[in-house]
Amino acid sequence: MSTAYRLVWFQHFHKAAGSSIVELAKMNGEQFWPNHNNGNPLDDSGNELELWEYSNQELASFVDLCEQKGVTFVATEWGAPDIEYLASDNRVVLVTCIRAPLERYVSNFYYDLHNGYTAARTLYDYEATRNRAFTASNYYCRVLADIKDCSIKISAAEFEIAASLLTKFDVCSRLEDGLDELSHSLSWSHKSVHSNRTSTSFSNLAKLLIRGKLKLSYLRLKYPKQKPSAEFVAYFDAANTWDTKLYRQISEFKKIGV
Repeated sequence: MSTAYRLVWFQHFHKAAGSSIVELAKMNGEQFWPNHNNGNPLDDSGNELELWEYSNQELASFVDLCEQKGVTFVATEWGAPDIEYLASDNRVVLVTCIRAPLERYVSNFYYDLHNGYTAARTLYDYEATRNRAFTASNYYCRVLADIKDCSIKISAAEFEIAASLLTKFDVCSRLEDGLDELSHSLSWSHKSVHSNRTSTSFSNLAKLLIRGKLKLSYLRLKYPKQKPSAEFVAYFDAANTWDTKLYRQISEFKKIGV
């Protein structure tokens, strides 16, 4: 295999600029898996390849196949693959972006609410659903430590695993710091991209009404995005101490120029 080949492997955390980074990759000429959904490879039937369930041998074969197909960008959004193994493959460049835990959670809630993806109507109710990792506490640690059962509480052990794995990434950015570092490390031009968010503007609501999306219009009018209460912030901070610690520690992680 040629050492000149580069596969950018993006670990996509929900509502942490993931779709913007995927769009940026497209703008910079990265080649995606022939059949994909927002960078996540799909099989011929349209089902997502569960790369986070792959063994080391299966991951090696997948990277080989990517090289053969000329694929240069892959995203994993619904789980984390074997980061240590991928880091050992000199063809793979591991990148990710993390957002302040509270801001990410609030953004995820309103995105799901305004698009009709959740029955929850409050931030408290959304956390209580725990039907997906991104609604559960300590989301980053949960994904990186491969804790699929959302009822399991995250402890120091999972934090240590997550913190160790983040040091394996070539680029680990914080959304609040912007995407310049990520773009520079990958030799991308940092072009303007559109974030994946909902809008409650008059023109947007009018478009929804014209398309017959009455429920979505109602949800956006009835539940406009608001800052969380001080009580919820205190509740969230107490429940997400490990993700908060992980986020604050990112600036200390090793970053390797690409």
